[in-house]
Amino acid sequence: MAYDGVSTSVRQPLTICAILILVACGSAPAASAPSATGVGPCQLPVEISGSPPPVGWLSLPSGQFSPDSSAKAGMSQSGYVAWDSGLGKWLPTQPWMISPDGAYYIPQDTANIQVDDARTGTVLRTVPPGDYNFVFAYTASAIYAEHTGMNSIPGLWRIDPTTGSVTQLQTSSDSVDWALVDVNGAWGTHTTADNVTTIKRLDFSRGMKLPGVIAILDGNAIVKYCTPWVRLSVVMVS
Repeated sequence: MAYDGVSTSVRQPLTICAILILVACGSAPAASAPSATGVGPCQLPVEISGSPPPVGWLSLPSGQFSPDSSAKAGMSQSGYVAWDSGLGKWLPTQPWMISPDGAYYIPQDTANIQVDDARTGTVLRTVPPGDYNFVFAYTASAIYAEHTGMNSIPGLWRIDPTTGSVTQLQTSSDSVDWALVDVNGAWGTHTTADNVTTIKRLDFSRGMKLPGVIAILDGNAIVKYCTPWVRLSVVMVS
């Protein structure tokens, strides 16, 4: 069975991926790897499973991994680091918390959500505290946040990156784990008490109201959201 091109027939869950891609395919630092080209071989900044997890460059299509010792300087206290392809440096954050042009980012390990200058690390503005505590997308026009963790609070908020002002977009009580967003709407998953997972979409042009279910997924499926610059993927095997 399929809804909107999403397969829902599965028997075995897909194994967990061991490599976290820290940014879209791009150029590595000149000292550690050759520049990427639009077509052909390129370098991907990645984090490999381990303790501590090695960070470096994955060469494609060869698959060779080269550690990058400079990543440690940009790592947050909790161990997060992401490659800023716009400036060519490591930042103490996660990939989806960097602005598309690489000029700004949301640092990890801060008491409140704040916007920093990626070049200097200067705090540009601090977002007023609220029910939101996690940024899941940074687009050219807005920052999007939700509440995660224990006692999660349903909701989706848009933050103006220039002023720091906050607008609540989701007004329903549906508990949705938001993952992707564009100028037209947001996508996320909702899991019921009987372990039925559904994909839901919030259409920004329809009065900010949460519509019905887009797809119903088998409870054994692993729903995998790609990073914000990649389209939604539901990764399953039959």
